[in-house]
Amino acid sequence: DSVPAFRELTTDSNGLTTTFIFDQFRGNYTVNTSFMPLNVSANISDGKYASANDTVNSTHIFNLQMPFNPAGNLCGTIYMSHTVTANIVTTGTCFTIANSSLTLDGNNQFIRGDGGASDYGVLINSTTSDVIVKNLVIQDFGEGVNVSSSNLSRHFRLVIANNTINGSTVGDTPLGANIHIVNSSGARIYGNTINSSSSMAVSMQNGDDSMIFNNTINGTTSGYGSIFFNTTYVQDYNENVTVANNTIRFNSNGIQFWGGFLNMSWVYGNIVY
Repeated sequence: DSVPAFRELTTDSNGLTTTFIFDQFRGNYTVNTSFMPLNVSANISDGKYASANDTVNSTHIFNLQMPFNPAGNLCGTIYMSHTVTANIVTTGTCFTIANSSLTLDGNNQFIRGDGGASDYGVLINSTTSDVIVKNLVIQDFGEGVNVSSSNLSRHFRLVIANNTINGSTVGDTPLGANIHIVNSSGARIYGNTINSSSSMAVSMQNGDDSMIFNNTINGTTSGYGSIFFNTTYVQDYNENVTVANNTIRFNSNGIQFWGGFLNMSWVYGNIVY
């Protein structure tokens, strides 16, 4: 009889599986040599394996290259929930979030860039959802947090909470902000402090069911507004939006809605001066 089984699992220092052996047949099949291999397949770095080609006593070893997060004191690509453990000074984009359903916890540490206008403190891939960015101090990047989904994709349930963003350098443009979100549903942006920038504090384009509340915005000079909803294009809509209890002070402009398709939305309790 055939004995399909995982015979060996090997893990690396991060506890991630890097090697397994799938043992589909073992032993001397002199009595019954007529069998049907199980349909097992795997995508591996050097090609594809299909078990239908196996014979008696076939053995395959797969070396899996598993993604892993950077160390807590380094920038890099985030594949699973991650906590920053030290202040970081860098050039270019610091964190790129590649997977859904994870939390980036800044642990009240700072990440500091070199002021490059095209750099991001945190870049969230457009195909992800259920991402939380919290407790992070972001300074001297083009944009602090960016998620820009294409018209063919949409980010769901983004949370940006209790961060401090200082001095974004992207400039006064409708296509850039300290927190810049395009094509997102159900975003929650709250408890953040955004300081001294020529860019918008929060820009939302095509962001239905979003809530922006309990943020403090100081000293932004953008002509587009400190909190800006953009519905310039026909396909854009910002429905069921709530902007509440934000403090917007020493800014050139307060809250601006640009374009149409703004339905069932509420703006209340904000202090603007």
